[in-house]
Amino acid sequence: MSISKLKKKFATSERLSQQGVWITCNLDEDPDDHAKPIRFLLARQGRTNRKWASQASRVYREQKRRIDAGLMSDKESLERTIRIFCNTVLLDWEGVEDDNGTPIPYNAEIAFKLLTECDGLYDYLSEESQELSNFQEEATREIVGNLKPVSTGN
Repeated sequence: MSISKLKKKFATSERLSQQGVWITCNLDEDPDDHAKPIRFLLARQGRTNRKWASQASRVYREQKRRIDAGLMSDKESLERTIRIFCNTVLLDWEGVEDDNGTPIPYNAEIAFKLLTECDGLYDYLSEESQELSNFQEEATREIVGNLKPVSTGN
Protein backbone atom coordinates (compact mmCIF):
# COMPACT_ATOMS: atom_id res chain seq x y z
CA MET A 1 0.00 0.00 0.00
CA SER A 2 1.34 3.42 -0.89
CA ILE A 3 2.22 6.00 1.75
CA SER A 4 -0.53 8.31 0.50
CA LYS A 5 -3.11 5.53 0.88
CA LEU A 6 -1.83 4.75 4.39
CA LYS A 7 -2.09 8.42 5.33
CA LYS A 8 -5.60 8.65 3.94
CA LYS A 9 -6.68 5.55 5.86
CA PHE A 10 -5.02 6.28 9.22
CA ALA A 11 -4.41 10.04 9.50
CA THR A 12 -6.66 11.96 11.86
CA SER A 13 -7.47 15.64 12.05
CA GLU A 14 -5.53 17.45 14.74
CA ARG A 15 -8.39 19.98 14.93
CA LEU A 16 -11.05 17.31 15.49
CA SER A 17 -8.75 15.38 17.82
CA GLN A 18 -8.45 18.38 20.13
CA GLN A 19 -11.79 20.18 19.69
CA GLY A 20 -13.80 16.99 19.63
CA VAL A 21 -16.72 15.52 17.73
CA TRP A 22 -20.27 14.93 18.92
CA ILE A 23 -21.19 11.29 19.41
CA THR A 24 -24.92 10.60 19.74
CA CYS A 25 -25.95 7.75 21.95
CA ASN A 26 -29.61 6.81 21.56
CA LEU A 27 -30.38 4.70 24.62
CA ASP A 28 -34.14 4.78 24.22
CA GLU A 29 -35.37 1.21 23.88
CA ASP A 30 -39.07 2.11 24.15
CA PRO A 31 -40.27 3.64 20.83
CA ASP A 32 -43.22 5.30 22.62
CA ASP A 33 -40.89 7.07 25.05
CA HIS A 34 -39.75 10.18 23.16
CA ALA A 35 -36.64 10.82 25.22
CA LYS A 36 -33.99 12.91 23.53
CA PRO A 37 -30.77 11.13 22.65
CA ILE A 38 -27.70 11.86 24.73
CA ARG A 39 -24.75 13.47 23.00
CA PHE A 40 -21.15 13.49 24.15
CA LEU A 41 -18.44 15.80 22.82
CA LEU A 42 -15.30 13.67 22.66
CA ALA A 43 -11.76 14.69 21.85
CA ARG A 44 -9.48 11.93 20.62
CA GLN A 45 -7.84 9.70 23.18
CA GLY A 46 -4.53 9.59 21.36
CA ARG A 47 -1.33 11.49 20.78
CA THR A 48 -2.91 14.12 18.49
CA ASN A 49 -4.80 15.35 21.57
CA ARG A 50 -1.88 17.11 23.25
CA LYS A 51 -3.70 17.61 26.58
CA TRP A 52 -4.53 13.91 26.86
CA ALA A 53 -1.05 12.81 25.75
CA SER A 54 0.68 15.08 28.27
CA GLN A 55 -1.48 14.09 31.26
CA ALA A 56 -1.55 10.40 30.35
CA SER A 57 2.23 10.27 29.98
CA ARG A 58 2.83 12.00 33.32
CA VAL A 59 0.33 9.85 35.22
CA TYR A 60 1.52 6.65 33.52
CA ARG A 61 5.09 7.25 34.70
CA GLU A 62 3.86 7.90 38.25
CA GLN A 63 1.45 4.94 38.22
CA LYS A 64 4.02 2.52 36.85
CA ARG A 65 6.39 3.21 39.72
CA ARG A 66 3.61 2.86 42.29
CA ILE A 67 2.10 -0.27 40.69
CA ASP A 68 5.53 -1.92 40.38
CA ALA A 69 6.13 -1.15 44.05
CA GLY A 70 2.71 -2.59 44.99
CA LEU A 71 1.48 0.81 46.22
CA MET A 72 -1.48 1.32 43.85
CA SER A 73 -4.55 -0.83 43.42
CA ASP A 74 -6.15 -1.52 40.03
CA LYS A 75 -9.17 0.50 41.21
CA GLU A 76 -7.05 3.56 41.98
CA SER A 77 -5.27 3.23 38.64
CA LEU A 78 -8.59 3.07 36.77
CA GLU A 79 -9.93 6.08 38.68
CA ARG A 80 -6.88 8.11 37.68
CA THR A 81 -7.38 7.05 34.06
CA ILE A 82 -11.06 8.09 34.17
CA ARG A 83 -10.14 11.44 35.73
CA ILE A 84 -7.71 12.14 32.87
CA PHE A 85 -10.45 11.12 30.43
CA CYS A 86 -12.95 13.55 32.02
CA ASN A 87 -10.43 16.41 31.98
CA THR A 88 -9.05 15.95 28.45
CA VAL A 89 -11.32 13.73 26.31
CA LEU A 90 -14.93 14.11 27.47
CA LEU A 91 -15.48 17.81 26.82
CA ASP A 92 -19.25 18.28 27.08
CA TRP A 93 -22.60 16.53 26.93
CA GLU A 94 -26.21 17.20 26.03
CA GLY A 95 -29.27 15.34 27.25
CA VAL A 96 -27.87 14.13 30.58
CA GLU A 97 -30.58 14.75 33.18
CA ASP A 98 -31.27 13.97 36.81
CA ASP A 99 -34.15 11.65 37.74
CA ASN A 100 -36.59 14.61 37.64
CA GLY A 101 -35.68 15.48 34.05
CA THR A 102 -33.58 18.52 34.94
CA PRO A 103 -30.58 18.91 32.61
CA ILE A 104 -27.20 18.44 34.29
CA PRO A 105 -24.56 20.75 32.83
CA TYR A 106 -21.24 19.11 32.07
CA ASN A 107 -18.39 19.40 34.49
CA ALA A 108 -15.45 17.05 34.96
CA GLU A 109 -16.30 16.13 38.57
CA ILE A 110 -19.87 15.08 37.75
CA ALA A 111 -18.58 13.20 34.71
CA PHE A 112 -15.98 11.42 36.85
CA LYS A 113 -18.65 10.31 39.32
CA LEU A 114 -20.92 9.08 36.50
CA LEU A 115 -18.17 7.19 34.67
CA THR A 116 -16.79 5.54 37.80
CA GLU A 117 -20.31 4.34 38.66
CA CYS A 118 -21.16 3.29 35.09
CA ASP A 119 -18.14 1.37 33.85
CA GLY A 120 -19.92 0.34 30.65
CA LEU A 121 -20.48 4.00 29.72
CA TYR A 122 -16.80 4.74 30.30
CA ASP A 123 -15.85 1.74 28.15
CA TYR A 124 -18.20 2.88 25.36
CA LEU A 125 -16.98 6.50 25.37
CA SER A 126 -13.34 5.46 25.62
CA GLU A 127 -13.77 3.18 22.60
CA GLU A 128 -15.48 5.94 20.59
CA SER A 129 -12.70 8.38 21.52
CA GLN A 130 -10.16 5.99 19.98
CA GLU A 131 -12.12 5.20 16.81
CA LEU A 132 -10.05 6.72 13.97
CA SER A 133 -13.01 7.32 11.67
CA ASN A 134 -14.58 9.69 14.22
CA PHE A 135 -11.61 12.04 13.87
CA GLN A 136 -10.98 12.04 10.13
CA GLU A 137 -12.07 15.23 8.36
CA GLU A 138 -13.56 13.45 5.37
CA ALA A 139 -15.31 10.76 7.33
CA THR A 140 -16.51 12.52 10.48
CA ARG A 141 -19.42 10.45 11.71
CA GLU A 142 -22.12 10.80 14.27
CA ILE A 143 -23.09 7.64 16.12
CA VAL A 144 -26.85 7.05 16.08
CA GLY A 145 -27.41 3.33 16.40
CA ASN A 146 -25.65 2.37 13.17
CA LEU A 147 -22.91 4.67 11.89
CA LYS A 148 -24.29 7.26 9.51
CA PRO A 149 -22.18 9.90 7.73
CA VAL A 150 -23.08 13.51 8.62
CA SER A 151 -21.80 16.96 7.80
CA THR A 152 -18.84 18.24 9.82
CA GLY A 153 -20.78 21.48 10.29
CA ASN A 154 -17.95 23.80 9.25
